[in-house]
Amino acid sequence: MKSIMILLDGIQDQAYEELGGKTPLQAGGRESFAQFERESATARFITSVPGRETDTLICTLMLLGVKEAELPTGRSSLEAFAENFPFEREDLILRCSFIKVNEENRIEDPCCTPPEEIAKALMEEVTARHQTPLQRIGGYKCLQCVPKGNQWLQGFDAHPAHDCTGWRIQDAVPSGNQLAEQMAATTLALLERYQPYTVLNWAPSAYEELPSFRQLWGMTGGMVTKTLVLEGIARAMEMDCPAVEGATGDTDTNLMAKADATLKLLDQKDFVLLHVGGTDEATHRHNPVEKAEFITRIDRELLRPIVEGCPNGTRIMLTSDHWALCSTSGHTDDPVHAYLWEKGALHQGDFGTLSGNEAIKLLCSDRW
Repeated sequence: MKSIMILLDGIQDQAYEELGGKTPLQAGGRESFAQFERESATARFITSVPGRETDTLICTLMLLGVKEAELPTGRSSLEAFAENFPFEREDLILRCSFIKVNEENRIEDPCCTPPEEIAKALMEEVTARHQTPLQRIGGYKCLQCVPKGNQWLQGFDAHPAHDCTGWRIQDAVPSGNQLAEQMAATTLALLERYQPYTVLNWAPSAYEELPSFRQLWGMTGGMVTKTLVLEGIARAMEMDCPAVEGATGDTDTNLMAKADATLKLLDQKDFVLLHVGGTDEATHRHNPVEKAEFITRIDRELLRPIVEGCPNGTRIMLTSDHWALCSTSGHTDDPVHAYLWEKGALHQGDFGTLSGNEAIKLLCSDRW
């Protein structure tokens, strides 16, 4: 049996006035989404874990069937793994995001891309202050390595940047131990110098291993994504993850190329996870209109080619990793909705609310 899990990052959202009182999915979904709604069984999955951040790392690993006890402490080391950013087992890896702070000292934009000369100056100052390697991995994203720093993982309290919109900057900076306090001091000092821009550290993690996909499910698996943490997961779980021309991980991505790569990978593998990150990126920009317009493209340029091009009998689970609200730019832990569709067959009924660990088991079972 061939199966695809299509993971539309943070697609589920609330309704907005600028969309005529509709959610981005209701406003942007067209023929393909309507077909899944007509021809699929449904389920909801709990992808969050108590005490853990509700993010793409945790939620995707839950949907891939990784047990809670085997979940890594943070995303940064997997992103470093994907980016070939060198680090040792005893090092600490963190995200270092550019942010914009308003005159009231509240975070206005937690995913900000400052002018290039400012971004360069911020990176140089962080490197000089902490004597730590820093590598840019996207418009607002950097990775920071603290050599022999995994001793500071315990007690390092940090908030995801995208959850801090509207927070006082003093409440958003890391705390809990000496390293965290040093990084907090750097954030505040750089803000004084480069107002309204500064950096925010979060997602501390050290090297950790994950089980292979074949070990978990006895199947061959692959992944199509341009989101670094997902590329890191694929590499760590020994899932093929081909490069896709024009894929960006944002709303300007080449969706048709991702659809084509998914179908080609499906020829070689039993299971393919297709991840689309642009819906979540539009969320972090507080932009429901951009999110809805991108969903319209997903409908036409991604779902339609896959539905038409996959072999008869292919099973598809269309779902998300977590909810994401444009109003806050953050994630929620509500169960995600999933469609269970099979080419050449009509399925109906509802499987209720299940643990995210049950997703692949249900997708590949004979229960529907």
